[in-house]
Amino acid sequence: MLRVQVYVGDAPATLPPVANSSRFDLYSYLFFTQHTMSLLPKRWLRLALQLTLAIGCVLFVAEYFGMSRVAQQSTGAARALLYRYHEGQVITEVSVMRCLRVSTCSFPEGWEVINKDLHLGDSWKYKSFLMVQKKAQKDLQKGDQTVLDIAFSDGDGKVPQRVLDLLDLPPGTERLLQLKATGWQYLQDNMWAQFGVFSQKSITGLTVLYGPDAVDPRPGWTLSDEYILDSKQKGTHKDLRPRLSFQRETSESVKKPSLRVHGSKFKIMQLADLHYSTGFGKCLQHVAADTDPEGACQADPLSLQHIEAFLDRENPDMVVLTGDQIYGSAAPDAETALLKVLAPLIRRKVPWAAVFGNHDHEETNMNRAQQMALMESLPYSLSQAGPEDVDGVGNYWLQVLAPKSDNPAVTLYFLDTHAKHPNQKLFPGYDWVRESQLEWLEKEHKQLQPLQNKYTHIHLSMAFFHIPTTEYRNARGKKMIGQWKEGAAAPKHNSGVRKLLEEIGVSVISVGHDHVNDFCMWDDVTAHKDDIPPMWLCYGGGLGEGGYGGYGGYVRRMRVFEIDTEANSITSWKRKVSDYDETFDRQVLVRNGAPFLEKRT
Repeated sequence: MLRVQVYVGDAPATLPPVANSSRFDLYSYLFFTQHTMSLLPKRWLRLALQLTLAIGCVLFVAEYFGMSRVAQQSTGAARALLYRYHEGQVITEVSVMRCLRVSTCSFPEGWEVINKDLHLGDSWKYKSFLMVQKKAQKDLQKGDQTVLDIAFSDGDGKVPQRVLDLLDLPPGTERLLQLKATGWQYLQDNMWAQFGVFSQKSITGLTVLYGPDAVDPRPGWTLSDEYILDSKQKGTHKDLRPRLSFQRETSESVKKPSLRVHGSKFKIMQLADLHYSTGFGKCLQHVAADTDPEGACQADPLSLQHIEAFLDRENPDMVVLTGDQIYGSAAPDAETALLKVLAPLIRRKVPWAAVFGNHDHEETNMNRAQQMALMESLPYSLSQAGPEDVDGVGNYWLQVLAPKSDNPAVTLYFLDTHAKHPNQKLFPGYDWVRESQLEWLEKEHKQLQPLQNKYTHIHLSMAFFHIPTTEYRNARGKKMIGQWKEGAAAPKHNSGVRKLLEEIGVSVISVGHDHVNDFCMWDDVTAHKDDIPPMWLCYGGGLGEGGYGGYGGYVRRMRVFEIDTEANSITSWKRKVSDYDETFDRQVLVRNGAPFLEKRT
C-alpha cells in the first residue's frame, strides 16, 4: 500500500485580464518588454531583464492566485482534528502532502489535514502538510493496523537513531528484517512510521508544534524530540523547526476545577500582556535586572522564568490572564504559543481563566473561537467561550464558593473587549463593550442574585478584561497608587459598562493593554456625575518580555488580589521582575464589602 502521496501543483496557465489594475497592467508590461528588448545592445542584458520581469510575473501570480486554500477551509475540520481526539478515534495512516507555494494544494479524499504548513513560511518554494486517516475504535476489525509511532531521521532513507536505539538493531539484512517484524516502515524523505494492531501505544491524536522551546503539558500527549525539518534560523528567535506531538490513550483525567475559599482567604494572580511567540521570541525594550539569565535576551524563556518565580512565591488559588497571552504577529502558530503560556499553570494544577486582548488573534493561524476551543479543552481551565448570540468570545462568569457551604462568596465577571473597531473611518481607535454584552451581564446577574443573597457574609464581585473602559482616560487628578506612564488606550465611546458593573455589585475592575501602567485609580466621579458610587479601576502591569515596555525604566510586573471573606475585604499588591521576593504598593481596595480609600499622609 502506498502510504505517502506527494503532489506538486502548477501555477495557473493563464493570467486573467488585469488591464485596469493600478498595481499591474498586462498591456503596459508587454509594450515595455517589446520596446526595451529592441533598445538593449547586449544579449545578456536582454536576458537579465527578461528574467527579472519573469520573476516579477511569478510573484504577481503567487500573490493573486497562489495563496493556500487550506486557510480558507471551514474551521470545523481543523478543530475536529486538533481538539476532538477524545471521540474514540485512532489514526490508521499518516502521510505528507507537499505542493509549490504558488499553487493550490489539492488534498485527496478520505484524509484529514493538519492545517499547519510544516515550513511555517520558512520555505519560498514549498508548503507541506501532514495528513492522517482515522477510524473509530469501535469499527476496528481484527488485524486492522493503526499507527503506533512516527520517527524522523537526519537523512533521506536512513533509519532514525531513536528507532535503532529503541530496538538495538544490528546492521545489515537482519536489521531490515527486524524493522519489518516490529512494524516499522519507511514512508517518505526522512519519515518512518510503526504500524500495529490497536493497543495503548496507538496514536489517537496528532498535532505539529514549532520551535526548540515548544512544550505539550496535556495528559496523554508526548512531544517528539525529533525535528521534521531543519531551519537556517536554528538557534535564533526565528527558529521554528516543527515537531510532532502525539496523543495516546491515558487513564489520567483532569476534572474541571471548582473554586472555593480556603480558611477565609482566596488569592488571585493576574498575568497581563505576556505576548508569547512561536519560537523563543524577541525581547522588546528589555530593562536589565539582576534576575536576568546569562546570554542574549530571549523573550519567552525569560517571561516563563518570571511566571515560575511569581508562582513559587505567591502560590495563588487561581490565575487570571487578561489578554494578549500571545503576540499574533510573532506567533504564526497560536497553539505552540498558548501551550507555552499555560504549561506552568497546568503542571502546578492551578485553576486559570483567560480573556482575549487585541493582539491574540492578529496574523496567526487560529481565530478567537479556535483559541478558546483549545483553552476550554486544557486541564484546570475555567475559560469559556460564552453564548454565541452575544458579541465577542469569552463573556462568562465564575463563582468562588464559601469555605463551609456551596453558596457563592465571590463572583468574577469576564468580558471580551474586542480590538480596534472594524470601521476605523467612522470610529477610530478601540471598540467598546457592546449592547448585547451589557444585556447579557444584566440578565446573568438577575439569575445569580438569589444564590448570592444566600451567602451569610457580604458577597464581593470583581471584573477582568483587557482594554480599559473609557473612565481610565480620566486619570488626571484622580487618587491612585502605582505608576501612570502612558495614556489609556481606551475606547472614546462610553457604552456604560463601568456603570452597569457597579450596579451589579462589582467594586474592582482590573485590565491589561497599557503595559507601563500599573496603578489602581479611585474613580469617585465619572462623567462629572456625583451620583455614581466609587470604584477601583486597576491595571495588572505588563509582564511579557515580548511586548513593549521600559518607558522611564519601567520594570515588568504582575498584580495579586487577596479576598478575605471574614473581613469582607480585597487587598492588592504587586511584584516586579527586578526582585522576585519584594512586594510593593500594598493597598486595601475593599473594606466591609465597599470600595475603600485609605487616607495617606
